[in-house]
Amino acid sequence: MSETTQFTRTSVSQETGFLRRKWRAILFFFDKHAFESNLEGILRATAGHEGNSLPAGDHQYELLNTEADLLSTELSNRWGLDVELLKARIAGLAKLKRLSAPPQTMSYSRLAWLGMLAIPVLCLLAGAAAGLVNLGFHLVGGR
Repeated sequence: MSETTQFTRTSVSQETGFLRRKWRAILFFFDKHAFESNLEGILRATAGHEGNSLPAGDHQYELLNTEADLLSTELSNRWGLDVELLKARIAGLAKLKRLSAPPQTMSYSRLAWLGMLAIPVLCLLAGAAAGLVNLGFHLVGGR
């Protein structure tokens, strides 16, 4: 056979595979666009709540974070993507996760124990310094 006939002859399975890949790419494009649109609405709502001074850890942030997680998990399961990589590439999701968690409170019991121990030690050191200054004054010749 000549080269031209060999080149133009393609098997049906190759054409079907090509069409299947193209169709899959088109479906992924529309699915990704729907995901981005839904996620944009969630992030816009987050920005609105933050603009209205809603405190971090509020229930609305938790609901929005749960919805964003569900959308991300659904897209990654459908297309075989890594969920963590998908979340890492979208900067707004990290901020939403931080806002959905309640802020950590400072442990005042440790501060109280530190104060209870530090104040007497500082008073003792100040008294010792004052006694040494007084002793030095009497040694040098003061009354």
